[in-house]
Amino acid sequence: MLWCLAVVCLSGCQSVAYYTQAAVGQSALLWQSRPIDEVIRDPKTSDPLRDRLRFVESVRDYAESELFLPATGSYRRFTDIGRDFVLWSVVAAEEFSTEPKLFCHPITGCVAYQGYFDRVDALAFAEGLESAGFETAVGPVAAYSTLGWFADPVLS
Repeated sequence: MLWCLAVVCLSGCQSVAYYTQAAVGQSALLWQSRPIDEVIRDPKTSDPLRDRLRFVESVRDYAESELFLPATGSYRRFTDIGRDFVLWSVVAAEEFSTEPKLFCHPITGCVAYQGYFDRVDALAFAEGLESAGFETAVGPVAAYSTLGWFADPVLS
C-alpha cells in the first residue's frame, strides 16, 4: 500500500484521482471475475456465452500446448462488465498537429492515450485538455489487457 502511495506522490504529472479510478476499475475487473468452468456450469449462463467461453478455453489450451505460449493464468476467469466497453480512451494533440500528447506513468512509461473506466471521467479529462488548448478525441475500448501485470479475465 505504501509503495502505491509513493508511486502516486512521486509521479507528479498525474492526479491521485486518475490512479484511484484506475486501481478501483482494475480491482473490480479482478474481484468480480469467476472461474470460466464455474460460469460454464452455471445453469443461468446463456448458451451463446457458454459456447464463447468453451471456445476461449480451446484457444487458450491450443496456444499453451501447441504454440508453447506460457501459461500465465490469464483468460481462466470471466468478468461480466455490464456494459459494452471496458474503457474509454482519451487522445490529444496540440491544435493543427498530428503529434499526440504523451501521458507518462511511473510503471508503464509514456503512451499516447489516457484510459478511464468511466466515460464521464474520460469526457471531463478531455474537456480539461481542450481548455488548455488541445484537440481531443474520446473513444470506447472493447478489449483490454494489463500486458502481464495481472491474470486478465475474459470480459463480456
